[in-house]
Formats: sequence, structure tokens, C-alpha cells
Amino acid sequence: ETDGSVSRTLLSELSAVMAMGGKPASLVGQRASNATNRKVLARMDEAEAAGVFAAEDSPELVQWRADRDGLPHDSYGTQARLCDVLTFTDDPRAVAVGVLRAVRLLVEIWDLCGRTIGLRFSKPEKWILGASGTWVGVRFSGVLGIVWIPAEKALRALCELADAGAGLLTAELWRRMMGFLEHVWSLLRRDRHVIDILWQPCGRGGVLAREGPAARVVPTAEERRMLARCAYVITNYPGASLLASVEPERPVAESTTVWVLAGDAAREPDDLDAGLGHALYHLWTHMRLSQDMLNAFDTPHLEFIQLVMMFLTHAEGRLQHAQCVLLECDALATPVTLVKRARTPLMRALLGALLAHPVYRRFLQPAGRLQVRQRRGLANGRGDAASRNQLDRLC
Repeated sequence: ETDGSVSRTLLSELSAVMAMGGKPASLVGQRASNATNRKVLARMDEAEAAGVFAAEDSPELVQWRADRDGLPHDSYGTQARLCDVLTFTDDPRAVAVGVLRAVRLLVEIWDLCGRTIGLRFSKPEKWILGASGTWVGVRFSGVLGIVWIPAEKALRALCELADAGAGLLTAELWRRMMGFLEHVWSLLRRDRHVIDILWQPCGRGGVLAREGPAARVVPTAEERRMLARCAYVITNYPGASLLASVEPERPVAESTTVWVLAGDAAREPDDLDAGLGHALYHLWTHMRLSQDMLNAFDTPHLEFIQLVMMFLTHAEGRLQHAQCVLLECDALATPVTLVKRARTPLMRALLGALLAHPVYRRFLQPAGRLQVRQRRGLANGRGDAASRNQLDRLC
């Protein structure tokens, strides 16, 4: 205690790592950031209602706010707001129209996060202030609506790609190069399969895992081809519209029939009938797994393989004209993989094959035509029964 005495109270401290969605603690941090953003924007709404920013608003801005004032509110309130805050786990990005709003927004963030909550801010040299900013080597401008790679960064990336193709990069430098390429590819919406192949030296079973960060990466012939494609894009496509990273939305009509496919993968070694199975109402399929398959793939990978088989079995036949197909599975990794991105080299390879399949590509439009949902345990009864060849449960 402060007076030097010994207390009988036991204190413990838990440290949790946040890694931009890569760790469980990231979700805790994201929820806290979302709540903080909502509070900051509510304060800005109060200042807006009090006329704090009226002095610098043009008639066009006033009309813009009036036109949008009747729109439905989103999770953070009105859509007639001339400022916004978006946070990636613990990295906030704030934008505002006009000097008065920008200054007030900074003050509200500083007061709420620093004084009220007591959060520690990053060092000033990491802050970005202006009409444009650089993040992971790429320059953004919300005012111009474009994103571009600065010439010096593009040249440095081309040098790294040349060294990678020559087998001169260590696994650690290869992984750092991939962080930049991943960022650029997501912004330009280039072929995802290229990046998935280039991640393989850093994944499970790759050079980084086998030999450590100091080992040199000798690229395969396919990886060299992908490196060349990256160099071509960086050399000839200096930037893009910010809208290039947005998937166009053409939603399915609300009255569309939803066809539900339920599947599962069972790999219990003591169950002779364990395997891959799925059911489309009274139609069902079961495939027993060999020991080689059980040794080669863990449950998330088997779930993904089963999901792809389930989809392709019916999408090329009975459901080729369906406007909405819902795939249900047990493993969380499967919907996460489809909706976001694969995290292991093997899963990325499986996902790359699916993304390249013409039937799957046809089902991507209109938005919502193909959906994926996780159903745990007993809730996924039809898929579970099919995976274990339990005909009595299916009937």
C-alpha cells in the first residue's frame, strides 16, 4: 500500500495483444473504438445544432445537409453530418469539412479519449494532419477522391520485387514486402490469387516457419511470375479512384426465394462413416474420408472443401437459375474465409481456386445472391447428419 503496509488483496494484470483483427483482443478494442466514435460524433452533432460552424458554411453546404437530413440514421446517427470518424481497432481516421469543424473534432477526440477515458496517444511523428495522408506507403486524398503510390515508394517496391525474384530477400523482408503488396492490391482490387500465392513462403510450412526470419526465400517459378505481375501493376498503375475498392451493390429483391444448403465435415477417427456431407432439403450427399485426407487436412480446411463441393454440386445444375443461395456450415473459418480473406497458405490456395471458378464468379452478382452463414452444432442438424451418413436423421 502507499503507507508501506502489505495488503492481503491479490491483484492481477492481463495483457492482450491487438493485431488489426488477427487476435481475439482486437474485437474488444474495435468495440471500444466504435463506442468512442459514437460519443465523439454525438458531441459534434450537439455543436452543429448550436450553430457553432454556421459562420463558414456556404449555401451549398446548408442545402446538402437539408437534403440528407431525412435519410435513415445509421449506427452512429444522422447521415447529414459533415464530419466522420472511422477506427481500425486502435488507429482512428477522422475527416471534417471546414477549419472550424476540423479543429472542434480534434478537440473532442482529445478531450474524450485523453482526458475522460485516459487513453495514451501515439507519438506525434505518427500523426497525419492535412487534406491527404500516407498509410502503409500509399497516399490518400478524401478531397480528390483518389489514392496513389508516391514515386519514391513505388521505386523502392520495384527494387524489393527485383530482389525477391532473384532470391535475395530473407523471410522477414519478404513478409514486410507482402504487407505493402496486400495493401496496394486491396485498394486497386486486382486479382486476389496473385497475393495468395506470394504469401505462401510466410505461412504454415513455408520458409519462415521452417527456417526462421533470417532464411533466404528462393521463389518458385509460379511465384516469380506473380512477382512480375506485381511489378507491372506498380510500374503502370500509379493510383486509382477511392471508389475502385468498393464492391458495386445490386441487391437481390426481397421477394426472392432463398435456397438453403446445409453441410458439415466430420473427422472423428472412431466413426467409420465420418466424412463430408451436405443436404439440399430431401437431397443429400455423403463422401467418406480416407486416412490420407484426415492426415492432410484439419477441420477448417475440410469444412471449406465441403462447402465448395456443396455449392458446385448444385450451382451448375438444380440451382443455376436461383437468385439467392444460402450456404450453411459449422466452422466459423469458412464464412470468414469467404467474406474476408484466407489466412493460411493452404486456405488461400483453396480460396484462389474457388475465386477463379466461372460458376462462383457468376454467383457474385447481384450482391446477396450467394450468402454464407455459420450454424453451430445441433442447429446444423441436416449438415451434421449428412456428414456422418445418418440417413435416419435426414429422413
